[in-house]
Order: sequence, then C-alpha cells, then structure tokens
Amino acid sequence: MPNQTAKLFNNGRSQAVRLPAEFRFEGAEVYIHKEGEQVILSAISTVFSLIPLLAKMRAYWPKQPFGLTVRNGATLRALPRA
Repeated sequence: MPNQTAKLFNNGRSQAVRLPAEFRFEGAEVYIHKEGEQVILSAISTVFSLIPLLAKMRAYWPKQPFGLTVRNGATLRALPRA
C-alpha cells in the first residue's frame, strides 16, 4: 500500500489527525507510542477497555451478594441449587 497523507489540525491546545476512513478505529481511545520519528496508534482491545468501566462500577456493587441478608455471621458464597 503506498503512503497516504492525513490532515493535521488544532483542537484547543492539542494537535489532532483526521484519519482517512480506511484507517479509522472502533471506540473512543487508542494506545499511542513513539518509535523514533514515527507515532504509532494501536487499537485498544474491547476486553481491556472494560476494566476501567468495571472499576468505576465497583462503587455501586452491593456489599451482600444477590441482595440476601446474612444471618448469624454466615457468609453466602453461592445461590443454592434448585
């Protein structure tokens, strides 16, 4: 594939690149690193992108599993089988 060009523009105090359609990524973020004079963008795996979301959701998880009351200091590890 021959080299293609992309437009640079300013977005506030940041510089941005307008990628051609065939180079676009899914999602809202990419990994970025520099190798010499090259800037490399890499897709973030959807599995790994869930980790920060789950960390934020942890504050909303119930302290007792399944909303059941624990009696006599017993801890419920799993639902009983029917």
